[in-house]
Amino acid sequence: MRPRKPSNRKHSYWWNDDCDHLAHSINHSTHPHQRHIIYKQLCYTTKTAKHTWATHIIEQQQHHNLWSLAKWPYQRRHKHTPPIHTPHGYATTINTKATIFANTYFPPQGPPSHTTLPYDPDPLPTCTYHPVTPHEITNALNHSSNSTAPGLTGTNWRLLKWFNQSCSTPYILSFINASIQLGYLPPSLRTGIIVMIPKQNKPDYTLPKSYRPITLIENLSKLIEKIIATRLLYDIRKHQLIPTTQYGGHNHSSPLDGGLTLVHDIHSIWKQGRVATFIALDISGFFNNINHERLQHQLYLLGFPIEITCWITSFIHNRTVQFRIDNELSDIHHTGNIGIPQGSPLSPVLSTIYTSPILHRLTSLYPDANLYSYVDDLSILAAGPTLEISTHRAEHTANLAWQTLHDIGLDIGHDKIDATHFYRTRKHHPIPHITITPPNSPPITVPPSQHLRWLGFYFDSHLTFKHHVYTMARRATTQAIALRMLTNTICGLNIYPARHLYTATILPILTYGAPLYYNAHRQQTLIRPITLAQNQSLRWLLGAFCTTPISSLETLSAILPIPIYLQRLNDTTAIRLRTLPTQSQPLQ
Repeated sequence: MRPRKPSNRKHSYWWNDDCDHLAHSINHSTHPHQRHIIYKQLCYTTKTAKHTWATHIIEQQQHHNLWSLAKWPYQRRHKHTPPIHTPHGYATTINTKATIFANTYFPPQGPPSHTTLPYDPDPLPTCTYHPVTPHEITNALNHSSNSTAPGLTGTNWRLLKWFNQSCSTPYILSFINASIQLGYLPPSLRTGIIVMIPKQNKPDYTLPKSYRPITLIENLSKLIEKIIATRLLYDIRKHQLIPTTQYGGHNHSSPLDGGLTLVHDIHSIWKQGRVATFIALDISGFFNNINHERLQHQLYLLGFPIEITCWITSFIHNRTVQFRIDNELSDIHHTGNIGIPQGSPLSPVLSTIYTSPILHRLTSLYPDANLYSYVDDLSILAAGPTLEISTHRAEHTANLAWQTLHDIGLDIGHDKIDATHFYRTRKHHPIPHITITPPNSPPITVPPSQHLRWLGFYFDSHLTFKHHVYTMARRATTQAIALRMLTNTICGLNIYPARHLYTATILPILTYGAPLYYNAHRQQTLIRPITLAQNQSLRWLLGAFCTTPISSLETLSAILPIPIYLQRLNDTTAIRLRTLPTQSQPLQ
């Protein structure tokens, strides 16, 4: 037999030397009967190798990192970035792709915007800056995960935690205080690596807009950002600087709070015998189009300390980035003087500060319209005695919101506008369309949707939530099917880790948004898809027969029945709202 040549071909994880030897023997065997015998041996050997490898991996992950097992059933092959389409052809090399991405997301000249607006409020008194304390540094380090990706230099959180604990001289404290007091961040900490993450469900991934730029920032800079973000949030809550209808970028706030508020407002409108029109707007390229001068002026108007304002200005100005495409770094690119890095702890806070004039202006001019905002999602709920009147009010509010966004350099995605009507009667004709007029553009007509998706919830015109329940049950079933390979009876998870995996990855999908619709009154038909999805998941995860009683599976796995678990979620949500600080967003 001739000796084999070394090959660079990558085999599967479970492939071993025995499989390699048998596969090589089949290729060099000439007798058909002998090839058949070797082939049967190869099938048995590969099956044994798969079981041995899977058992070894599962035994390791059960005790160390159970949640990483949820990613095993999915495709993990690295897909290379396809050629990026340009007006002059296609970009195929790393540097040409990076140039296209940089020109798309960080253009040299940003959208036109105004630093000062005629409807700006009077500036608030400037707060006094207090130096950073060791407790703030320790608290920020303790709330940092050791598994996050580092920046360009590779400095991770483990190194910073070790250096902060073992060094007797407070070098980190001295550096942070000096940096904030001088209002200056060194250029070495204003660098970053941008990873282009493909957006889901895009028809064409050769377009640069089909990707989302995520910046990997230096962890020492991120430590300062965490401290400043905590201080900004404290001042925002204490002085109520941000409208209470902004549910993003705050502590003690979540998309569920926005959904509960919307459902409550709709039921209040129905109780008055009126109908409502809802328009959902999405800001296009939000983080990448924030004007630095306007943001600095907004920080001044809200009265934040001058030291922090100057440091934020230094942090967002003149940044340099390198794009990581197919595990290769591109040349250095400058981001210009617009945009804030996505992936920074300061980004959600600064974005809510930047868009606060929109909510203030709309609330003062249209007190009858309810406004909801979650970072880059802006929504309008207008009420009226008829759908024509509520539609007219919602259109006027949306036009003013679009004009205000245009004044500060932002724009609404024309293809990301959605609208619907909320009414109690089963037959309500006619159903008017919504017409919005963007600044310097022709009008856009939006037909009302039967099922509107907002913050992950699916709303229908009568708030039955049937489509939402069905969608969540379908997603959870898909997840359970993917995890089925981890729970087979030969080399699968034990019951205890399988239960943890189910409660961590499947049950939250099943019950997402349950406090919006569940009241335990004649809703067995509504929650039936969720119940069936849990029953099917328990059979797969526990390796039980199809005829096994569900009550036995629930008892064996210590999983509550769906009605009891939904009621428990309602009680938990009520307790959470009752125990929140009085200045929290959901209580205002």
